[in-house]
Amino acid sequence: MNNYIRRITVAGVVALTAAVMSGCSDDSDNLTPVYDPADYITFGTPSFVLNGGDGSAMSRSTLVDKFGDGGVTSFNVWGYCVPRTIDGNSDDWNAAYNVKWPQKSSYSTPDVFKNQVVTVDGSMMSYTDPKQWKAKSNSTADVETSYGYTYTFIACANGGNGTFTMSPASGMGVPVLKFEMPFRGGSLGDNPTPLDHNLISDALIAAKFDHTRRNGKVDLVFSHILTGIRFRFHNHTSNDLVIKSLSFQGRFYRMGEFDFSGADAKRSVKTLSEDSFSGRFNLMTEPQTIPGESSQLMGYSIDNPDGTTLLLLPNPAANPTSDVLALGDNKTIIVNYTLNGEEREWRYENFKLSYVPGANVRHTANLNFVGNEFTLIFQADNDLNWEDGSDNDIDIN
Repeated sequence: MNNYIRRITVAGVVALTAAVMSGCSDDSDNLTPVYDPADYITFGTPSFVLNGGDGSAMSRSTLVDKFGDGGVTSFNVWGYCVPRTIDGNSDDWNAAYNVKWPQKSSYSTPDVFKNQVVTVDGSMMSYTDPKQWKAKSNSTADVETSYGYTYTFIACANGGNGTFTMSPASGMGVPVLKFEMPFRGGSLGDNPTPLDHNLISDALIAAKFDHTRRNGKVDLVFSHILTGIRFRFHNHTSNDLVIKSLSFQGRFYRMGEFDFSGADAKRSVKTLSEDSFSGRFNLMTEPQTIPGESSQLMGYSIDNPDGTTLLLLPNPAANPTSDVLALGDNKTIIVNYTLNGEEREWRYENFKLSYVPGANVRHTANLNFVGNEFTLIFQADNDLNWEDGSDNDIDIN
């Protein structure tokens, strides 16, 4: 095995042992060794947290619904075990044993993993330079004690052009994972800054607290941190309705923070005055015809049955009864359309939501064309109405 790539994977240890014992030495250079999770830190196949829906694709947040081929192919992880002493001068091995994360988070460093990339290939999770479970020494007593050491793992995935940053990156202190949207600054007005929604990829975080060597492989459950918005056109006339374009503009939240001081992530976002971006998302690349008495998702095609989803960073502190907005301010929807050969424009300016959209949920804005105008109803895709079903005086997020 001297020529094997030093890469740790989760798979059948017995299968590898059988292959080696069967004398398949000619192929040994092409094999990846499998490490026993009793001795090495390994990862199980990651999964997703869904919202309160039924677990179908419709109730997932957005674009990513699996790991591996066709989904997320890697994630980054930070690992913590042995905290430092209060003065920060040495490792506190006593606090590594059977001490819960909230009691040692302030004194911890990423002593196990620092932004380690883990590759997802089917049911195989692999990373370079395999890590053994920690022990103070090789003595029998210390090895036995090491089975009670508590580990915390924090992970992120698939930020696209967005950016994840851990602070502190390597020193002592409470881990705070920051996510930045891939835009900065911008303006509205007569010539709003153009924004490309394709630059926003689904962003995921996960954490496993107080894991021990006895627990074996590390199973991470990821949750979406963005909220998804898509649009559905309902044509309540007998004529074709041609949607030429749909734009969504405003000032939006740019940076979110996840504080891991306790046994859960405290989510927050920078206020709009502290850190935001502004501009207009043009969400359609070509006209879309909605036949009379029918409905269709914006961006629908045979190859894209879920339509086009815009991802935004929600504010968990939002409250419909206060001035804390869920997605941003100056939000405006602009639809250019043609009916009976006549080109028209419909605008819904500076709307506010009476329901707070959360992360990990996709919402649909139903644009109902009745008579000569649109009315708008927002709905969560787990069938929870944001409004009472009325088409009048609609407050939306």
